[in-house]
Amino acid sequence: AFTVVGRKDPDDMGLDDIAPLVAEMRTSFETGVSRPYAKRMEQLHALRRGLIEGKEKLLAALHSDLGRPRFEANMYDYAIPLKEIEHMISHLREWMRPESGGFSLLTFPSEDTVYHEPYGLALVLGTWNYPAMLTIVPMAGAIAAGNTVVLKPSNVSPATAQFMADLCRDYLDPRVVSCIGTGIKGDRHTIQGLIQHKFDYIFFTGGVSVGRQVAEAAAKHLTPTTLELGGKNPVFVAADADLDLAAKRTVWGRMMNAGQQCIAPDYVLCEEAVVPQ
Repeated sequence: AFTVVGRKDPDDMGLDDIAPLVAEMRTSFETGVSRPYAKRMEQLHALRRGLIEGKEKLLAALHSDLGRPRFEANMYDYAIPLKEIEHMISHLREWMRPESGGFSLLTFPSEDTVYHEPYGLALVLGTWNYPAMLTIVPMAGAIAAGNTVVLKPSNVSPATAQFMADLCRDYLDPRVVSCIGTGIKGDRHTIQGLIQHKFDYIFFTGGVSVGRQVAEAAAKHLTPTTLELGGKNPVFVAADADLDLAAKRTVWGRMMNAGQQCIAPDYVLCEEAVVPQ
């Protein structure tokens, strides 16, 4: 286990604790603690172990938050993150290896080499409808790339947010990952408090309105972002389609995760010939 003297428990943090936490995590990155291959692997293995050992707690949290059946919870919010972490572990050394950039007349007779460097301090803002998968996977990716991470799970899924806070506290080095837990009520206020500060990369999953606020705040610092937002999802049914199969697939896509996903079908467009059917 790792400890940071003076660091508050995630559940006890308030908005006033955000600024010193961000400064502390930036200083951690500048020390180089998150960059070595050995450290990245240590943290990925620890995250994998925490996920495996906490499986039953996670599935119970998902049922409490979303009423999600065990099979669906196991597939999306447990198995997918676990396999992603294992994929990173298997390929990390290869990904970190410098690549030849070939030759260029601009730099002749020298040879170009591409080195893969971490961004620095990453902010991961999770969402409530897939509260483990869409939080753990980007966090693991940031760790694998050698960044330090400030993690904010969604309080709309409080039991899973608590699981994430416990996972980070019990298994990960707080100099590499710091989780803001359920102590600060309200996702929107917390996100607004976080994005006032400079991060080197922001990964946000959520709605368009908050995504726009994240993009505007990031633009002030030229911070690169990944914004995984909602949208409209039509189903197109052609005249020669198997209508029974099309209906089954449309209903399945609409009802999976109780319809709470960004790719759930919103409406159907079909050729006039099949409308009566």
